[in-house]
Amino acid sequence: MASKKIRTLKPGDGISHEEAMERRRHYTDEDARKLGYPNVHVLHLEDRLGQIAGQWRRTKDDQLVSKYRETLYEMILNGYNVYPAASGPAPQRTDAGPTAARRPRSHPAGLRKIRLC
Repeated sequence: MASKKIRTLKPGDGISHEEAMERRRHYTDEDARKLGYPNVHVLHLEDRLGQIAGQWRRTKDDQLVSKYRETLYEMILNGYNVYPAASGPAPQRTDAGPTAARRPRSHPAGLRKIRLC
């Protein structure tokens, strides 16, 4: 059997971030649903959320935290599912140590509650 030749991607092979964002601006609701979003408005809000997060990483500006919350809240109001259905059963703890008797969390493990208001 002949081995497949693997081609290494080079920087010029893809499109720039700006080009990708411009294409996404013209997506329809159908395009957004194919990507797993309820509608194109939520897709654009998620893009905005990423921009806010990037700005915050550079500046640590507290005003960006409130912008992030507001944007996330708007996403939720427009159909964004904060807790998507799991693809399989939840992992089970294997140890029966002292932490096994703790009260179960009211939210998925690893996720913190977000105060939206």
